[in-house]
Amino acid sequence: VQRAQNTAGTGTLTQLEMLIEDTTPSGLLRLGVYADSAGVPGSLLLDAGQLAVINGWNTISGLNLPVTLNTYYWLAFNISASNDARRTEIGPNARGYLTPFPFGPLPTTPTGFLYKTSVYPLRATVTLGDITPPAAPAQMALISQLWTP
Repeated sequence: VQRAQNTAGTGTLTQLEMLIEDTTPSGLLRLGVYADSAGVPGSLLLDAGQLAVINGWNTISGLNLPVTLNTYYWLAFNISASNDARRTEIGPNARGYLTPFPFGPLPTTPTGFLYKTSVYPLRATVTLGDITPPAAPAQMALISQLWTP
């Protein structure tokens, strides 16, 4: 899990993605979102489900999670096999944790955190409400690659 701030706007989280860079990807990947509870992961807001791991962006779309501008959330992943995911070292102030739980549905509240100084390439898409003029389509705002940790 890693902490991210929604800087896109108040709207609906519609898509979660994780980048895997592995020439022989295998297994399953599960993605989800947790609430922030005073700087640590709180309750599970969304278990987005699972998909077969591919090389590149692994995407789960068609989601419907209301999110609020400038609120912190925790993006989570669980993977069933060893795959290479690009990590970025971000130093001692990182808000990322590993928590040991078996592959499957995400736990209601994760426990047993191991502090990490690196983050994984996770991103979310937030759909904002209709904008003016009325004929314009709904605005799609991509939260920065890691939102803003």
